[in-house]
Amino acid sequence: ARTPVAIIRLDVAHQRHRKAAHLARWLGPWADAEATPEGVTRTTESLELAGGGSIRCYRYEPARGGGSGTYVVAHGLHFAGPDDPRLDRFCRILASAGMLVIAPFIRAYTELRMAPSAAEDVGAAVDHAVKLSAQLGLPRPALFSISFGSTPVIEVAASERHRDAVGALVLFGGFFDFFATLRFTLTARAFDDLASVVLPHDPVNAPAVFLNLAPHLEVPGD
Repeated sequence: ARTPVAIIRLDVAHQRHRKAAHLARWLGPWADAEATPEGVTRTTESLELAGGGSIRCYRYEPARGGGSGTYVVAHGLHFAGPDDPRLDRFCRILASAGMLVIAPFIRAYTELRMAPSAAEDVGAAVDHAVKLSAQLGLPRPALFSISFGSTPVIEVAASERHRDAVGALVLFGGFFDFFATLRFTLTARAFDDLASVVLPHDPVNAPAVFLNLAPHLEVPGD
């Protein structure tokens, strides 16, 4: 009577190892950053917001159907959102490993602005993912955030409405100290204890900071 249970457990373990190997192949340091796996479909969907209006999202899934899990992927401060080729590739890799992926366009973030509405957008994507997961018999969705996408993702995952609907939380490149993050963004300097460390720096970060400061500066004119 125990044999079928043992076979099921071995099959589940095999599937997990196979998925891990697939992700390592496409996301490891040896992977071709320009290559994208085939066998994935991407559709555009519209999500209604609780406060009115709607946002767009991309839905990625294996072309062969089926699937074993669901991810909501929240992008950072980037004008392209899920249209960023790097993020599109990442979502396709997850889908090719058997995941259903929902990637919302966070309105404020595509305008390079930090705003409370970001959590509303992520919440709508989570609601959509929860509904799809239930329909397909999949586990509760996991939330995956990139950089400043960690802020709305944590807020949604901790909310009374969504805390029991989320199965996992993954923060990639999230910040722990907001002021240290701004310091690095503007100066390229980080601190290890009391020592200043200069790290590789993207000069277009600074304009994004000032875009968020501009409404609070008492400067006349444009």
